[in-house]
Amino acid sequence: MSTANRQATAAKHLAVLVETLGRFLTTVEGGRWDPALDRLMEIRERSVFLSEQIAPTRVDQTRLLAESRAQIPKEWANRLITYLQGDTHA
Repeated sequence: MSTANRQATAAKHLAVLVETLGRFLTTVEGGRWDPALDRLMEIRERSVFLSEQIAPTRVDQTRLLAESRAQIPKEWANRLITYLQGDTHA
């Protein structure tokens, strides 16, 4: 991937990460913990993708993503996979 493409992809992931962080904070402030935990997992996964774009050689991203997914409940993982594959802002 070219540097320009990598930077564009990183910017996209950063924008979605910041948006999701804002949604997380809003749900926490409202005391809605289940949606907040869902957003937190989205933040965690998006940060893995962002770090891959910023520093692709520093960490084995495949392993890091697998470890991250292994630490969350299966139903959350399925929702995250659907979310990321569709690249929606749901």
